[in-house]
Order: sequence, then C-alpha cells, then structure tokens
Amino acid sequence: MKQKLLFLLLILCTGLYAQEPELKFGKLSQSDWDMEYCEFDSTASAVILMEQCLIHFSGDKAYLRVHKRIKILDEKGFEYGDLAIPYYHHDRREFITGFKGMTFVKKPSGKIERIKVEETYKEKINEYWSEFKVPFPAIQKGAIIEYKYEFVTGNLMALQPWEFQHEIPTVYSALTVQLPSYLQYSILGFGNKYQKKYDTNDRNHWVLEKLPGYKDEDFVYNPKDYIDQVRFQAHSVYTQQGWENILQDWNELGADMLKEHYTRTFKKANRESEVLMEIIDQGDSELEKVRKIFEYVRNTYSWNGYYSLYPSRSSSDFLNSKTGNIAEINLWLIGLFRAAGLEADPVLVSTRSHGKPINNFPLISQFNIVICSVKAGGKELLVDAVTRGGVLPFDHLPLEDLNYHGLKIKPKQTEWVKIPFSDDSKTQSLINMDFTKGTGEMKMRFRGYPAAEKRMDLLEGKDIFQKVIFESFSGEEITVEQQEVTNPDELGKSLEVDYELDLVDISDLDVIYFNPAVWTNWKQTPFNKGERSLPVELPYPFIDQVAIKIILPEGYVLEEAPESIRLVLPEDLGDFTYSIRYEENFVLLNMRLKISGVYMVPELYFYLKEFYERVSQKVNEVLVFGKS
Repeated sequence: MKQKLLFLLLILCTGLYAQEPELKFGKLSQSDWDMEYCEFDSTASAVILMEQCLIHFSGDKAYLRVHKRIKILDEKGFEYGDLAIPYYHHDRREFITGFKGMTFVKKPSGKIERIKVEETYKEKINEYWSEFKVPFPAIQKGAIIEYKYEFVTGNLMALQPWEFQHEIPTVYSALTVQLPSYLQYSILGFGNKYQKKYDTNDRNHWVLEKLPGYKDEDFVYNPKDYIDQVRFQAHSVYTQQGWENILQDWNELGADMLKEHYTRTFKKANRESEVLMEIIDQGDSELEKVRKIFEYVRNTYSWNGYYSLYPSRSSSDFLNSKTGNIAEINLWLIGLFRAAGLEADPVLVSTRSHGKPINNFPLISQFNIVICSVKAGGKELLVDAVTRGGVLPFDHLPLEDLNYHGLKIKPKQTEWVKIPFSDDSKTQSLINMDFTKGTGEMKMRFRGYPAAEKRMDLLEGKDIFQKVIFESFSGEEITVEQQEVTNPDELGKSLEVDYELDLVDISDLDVIYFNPAVWTNWKQTPFNKGERSLPVELPYPFIDQVAIKIILPEGYVLEEAPESIRLVLPEDLGDFTYSIRYEENFVLLNMRLKISGVYMVPELYFYLKEFYERVSQKVNEVLVFGKS
C-alpha cells in the first residue's frame, strides 16, 4: 500500500486555503437526470454524483459538514435509499446534527417532484456505538437522493478519515480542511488516484473524480485498505510554553495499555495455582502446557460476541460469569500462561474486517482485538482462545486474525510481529471406481483450515456429507453415500470422511465419456473479471489434491486422454500438475493444485486469471473409453 506522509505546519489564516464553492442543495443538472449508467463502472446499481466535506474546528470539537447526492440506476440500488451513519455515542463524544434530506423524482411529463425526508432515528448498536438512520421516501429507478448533515466529534487526535471511494462509483468527491492555529496534524493520503494526482505537502483541499466502486471485488480482506482516502493524526498542540508534542510513540502507548488495562488481569491469574494444577501435569512439555491451558480457557469461558482491546469489567466478574469479550478471555489466557512459567505477551491485532494497521501512524484505535504471543518448544506461537465453534487447534489463528502484522506489547517496549499463515491446509480426495464389481470408494482427508470449515459444517448440522449424486460417466448417475467420519473432535488430526460409491452398469455402453471436473473444486474459475485494480488476497495457502483410479470391465480401452501438464504461477505463488497413466484395464489420474502465496499485486492478476482458466479447461477435458 502506497503512503504519503504530509506534515502540515498549520498556522492558518482564512486566505491560505482555496475552497471550491459549495454546491447548492437541490440544484440538479440535466446531466444528472440523463445518466442511465455509470460510464466508468457500467455494472453499478447506483452512483454518487457528487460529495463534499468541509472540516472545521471550534473549541474542543471538530465539525465535518457533509453534502452528498446519489442516483439510483436500477432496483439493486434501492438499498442506498436507506442511510446509516455510525458514530461513537459513549460520553457523547460524537453526534450528528442538522440533517436535511430529499428524494427527487422526474415524472414522465418532465416535472421534478421533491419528497422531503420526514423521519430519522437513532439505533444503538452496543454500549459505545450507535447509527443515525434515514429511510429515504419514494425510492425508484432514476430517483436522486440528496442529503447534508454535520458530524460533530470530540476526538481531535484522530479525525474521521475522508473516503473518496465507496462501494458504488463516485463522479466527484471534494474535501476541504480548515485546521486551527493551535493544532498540527500529519495527513496520510492513500490510493492510486490520490498518489498520481497529489505529490506536494502544502494542501488543505483535495478533489478526485471518476472513482470506480469496490463492492463486487472478491478475494480482498478489506477494500478500504486500498481505496483513495485521507487520514488525519494530531501530533502537536500550541500552549503557553510553545509547541508541545501530544503524539505518543508505540512504546509509550504499549506501556499505558499494560499499566491501565492489562496488568491487573495478569496478577490475578498468577494467583491461580490451584487451577493450573488441575490443567497441566508436572512432566508436560511447554507445547503440551500451551495446548492444555488453551483448551481449558476456550472450553470454560464463552465469548459474548464483542471484539475489544479492553476488559469491560473486573477479572472477578469475568471469572464468575464465565463469559467475556475477546480481550477478557485472551488476557486471562496470557495470565495463565505466565503463571505456568511460559513467556507470554499481548499482541494487538486489527482483524481483516477492521483493516490493516499502519506502523508509522501510532494510534491504538487502529486495532480492535488482543491475542497472545507465547514461547514454547523453541518457537513463538500466536494464540487466540476465541474461535467460532471451537474447531481450530491451538496453533491456528482464526482467519479474521490473519491480517499480516500485529503489535506485541512487552513491559519496556513494543514490537511489530508478522502474523504467519499455517502451511498445513490440505484437502485430499482418493477415489477408486471398480466397474468390474459395480462398487467403489472415496476417501477425503482435510487438514488445517479446510478441516475447520468441514468441522464447523458438521457442528451446524449441515448435510454436506449426506447422499450426493455425480453425473460423471456419460451422464449416468453415481450415488455417493457417507459411511464414516473419523476424528471429528480431535482437532490436531486430519478429519477423515469415507464414502461408498454405488456405480452404474456400463457394460451395454459402446462409448463412455468421463469428465473428472465434477470430482474437483476447479470446474469453474473464480477469477472472471478482465482486469483488477485491487490486490488479490486469498484466505490461506493450500494444497488440493484429487486422485482417481478407474478399473474398467474387460474389453474396454482408453481411446482418448488429455496430456499430462504442469502449470506454474510467477514468483513461486503456486502450481498445478495433471498426470494420467493407463495400464491394461485401469486408468490412474492425479491432479494437484498448490497455492503458496496469499497476496498478489494487481499486476499479477492476468497471470492468476490465466492460470485458473487453464486449470479449469484441463480438468474439464473428457476421457473417452470404447469397446475394443
């Protein structure tokens, strides 16, 4: 992600900034009405015609004056007629005022009907956050909605970012900042269009145009990590003694987190020797201690569904209720690790849905959860005792946690640590079809994250392992019935699922066509777009392997077979092998897809797309058998 750090020495007078005239509310142009689709994002269901934001200050508050106009292009765009603006209501730190909204509808006669918004309401999300909600009236294809409001915040350290880019395309977006003479801010600019247009450090006004939407981009953890936007960070305030630095560095922030929020929990856990005696044995290795303590905490304490960096109550209340937020559970885990003689520290993480943290932007609010670093068996493990369904082993983090880097907090320093991907995710399908007997078997083996996904399906009672039917041989049905599931609860072992195949009688067929694609996950490519502006971020590295053995009745021969091939992605990001062997009355087909890299820059998308297209084409090639 490209960044520019712009240091603005902001002793401003009113003549220093150049602000474009504010667009008048309700003054729509003929081009607004004429637009039937967005020319630079033709599949969009709605488009932001224009948006403006003016940020100014008064006393201890910042005011973001927002004005926006959106056109509904088709029925899928009706959802943008329901506005929801989140704000931090705790201690009334943020609130929304001065809302004005209207829907404009053009009648067949050419007359413009204006329908004013009459209803707004506030909805509490949790104890800290609420949403200001607005249902716009008369939403229909071709309607234009327009609204303006003022967002008031007391959080002057980190102002709300301004995002030029959104789920739907934006024709025009402008931001003007009138910063006070008593504050100095650093400004971070992101995004391709921003980087290309602005390369100076003396601006307080930005305009970007024709920005495509990001709603339909698959395989990206959080599109907002890459969109065009501006972020603000206060670093100095002017006092009677002159300019004073108010921006803490990571070490200072980490020390405050330990002192104010974490140390009490660790001390409480250190007195839990009786609990530890029930969990671990004297002869346990360090890894065994980690596994047993992890499983005890995971199985004893229930997650209440809240992400947080902070405990919301005392350790005693948490222990008595056996329910807590993610911080309470993982801090208790760290405390028990320490009490057991293991070196353990908190690691602040921003989940994938929260966005990537920026290491030169020292703000705790960049993170939303705390997990654990623990040293055992000569290596450092990252551990999170909050796993949905409890289907992951102790040495696998939930996928939401796998967001590149975290901030480890030690007593005297902080340290950025890489969040590693486990490399054991593997799916194996071993299929044996004996048409001389009319029976067969399929053995499936799952490890790592694929095993967790299947265990979760089992836990939720899904019928994924029940009777299924494949039309694989000349359109004839092969019935597949589950026979046995092994190791459903032993998370450190492969999940094994065995099936019995009931084969059809093919003896009366002169020609048999076999399509192996139906036995794979690669029948179609997941990458269909011609081009891509965002990086590709895959959930995890993996190996997917399918081996098929077909024993044919006497008298049949393989007449047509695909060639064996090997495909390779650039930079060792992945490969695919397809090999076929034919001997007397049986055929052995091996297919293996390996993806080693999870992050691929947009410039590599063409090669990834072509790679998956060739994989799909290959597995769809038909084997032809005939009677000799």
